[in-house]
Amino acid sequence: ITEAGKRDRHGGVFVDAESGVSFSPGQQHFIKLSPISKEKLPAPYSDCVDYDRGERRGLHNRGHCEWDCLHRLSVQHCGCTDDASFLEGALCSFDDTASRRCVNELRQSWRASLCNCPAECNKRSYSLDVSSSRWPTPTSLPQFM
Repeated sequence: ITEAGKRDRHGGVFVDAESGVSFSPGQQHFIKLSPISKEKLPAPYSDCVDYDRGERRGLHNRGHCEWDCLHRLSVQHCGCTDDASFLEGALCSFDDTASRRCVNELRQSWRASLCNCPAECNKRSYSLDVSSSRWPTPTSLPQFM
């Protein structure tokens, strides 16, 4: 894993952008990724959405839908957004303190319930276990000399 938010071939996230993984020098690291798959029945049995089939304008999952919704609300109410990766609105200028304050207040008061972002019918995620130990150890060092 070289970056936070790395995706698999199905669009599932290995490690989310907030958590990341850090490695220290002088250690050997062991990483275990275990896939987790959850499936819900579609309508009429649940209100889930199949994001993989493009039912929601190219959104990948519920989290992406909520991110999209937050930035759309920001552009609608404040005239700009603070995320340069959101391409459907103006980026707030550092000089425009009123717009930046508006965006910050919107972020603090925003709730996922403001958006229409149903759960995924098929959700793939990964559990991540990382352990480490000192390396080289006193017993392994002679092998390298």
